[in-house]
Amino acid sequence: MKHRIVKLALALSASAAIALAASYSHAADAATGTAADRAGELKQWREKCNDPDPDLRLAHIEQAIATNDAPVQRICTRSALESDNLDIKNLGLRAAIASSTQITFTVEQSPGLIEAFKKAGNDERALNQVNDSYLNRHWNYLKNGLVFLVDGAKVTGSSSVWFCMVDCQRRDDTYKGNAVVTGNKISWVGRTSLGTCTLNLTLEKGGELKGMFQVDKEPAFPVSVKLL
Repeated sequence: MKHRIVKLALALSASAAIALAASYSHAADAATGTAADRAGELKQWREKCNDPDPDLRLAHIEQAIATNDAPVQRICTRSALESDNLDIKNLGLRAAIASSTQITFTVEQSPGLIEAFKKAGNDERALNQVNDSYLNRHWNYLKNGLVFLVDGAKVTGSSSVWFCMVDCQRRDDTYKGNAVVTGNKISWVGRTSLGTCTLNLTLEKGGELKGMFQVDKEPAFPVSVKLL
């Protein structure tokens, strides 16, 4: 009797193990199928958003941006940013800004400051004057990056409010300005902790914004940021 019970238990265990293995196999097949389906869907969107017909391409990108699918939005916005068509590029730029809450620019030393140091040479007095200049002080604030917080940007609109975070620990309504997207360009004018400033940007190849940040009437600083 005991032997029969043991055999029955072993048989049941074996059956359970086989069933469990089968369930894992089915789950793996389902996961593989889902991944393949998803890859196919993304591939279709990528092809649509690169359609040779500019009007169709623009329409497909508009549809992609209107979805709640983040990877699809990202794929098609990036495609728009890299387009040679100005209308499509403008749509991509507006979509990229609308999807951003913060933009951090890399800042290069102002050519004017470089020239000032060059002229000073080894003259200690001249070097001290350059080091104490407002332009150099501003460079010390900007050399680690120029950060803006973006508010109110929409794909359907061309303007938004950017808060400049230079020498700020939190968003301050005193230090802000309006950013306007026109074609493949963005212009911003506002108040910062450094003074009244302007930021003029152009969307370059590869989805990179490049331009100049100027404090008052001082020589400007070259800035850039890679979108998406």
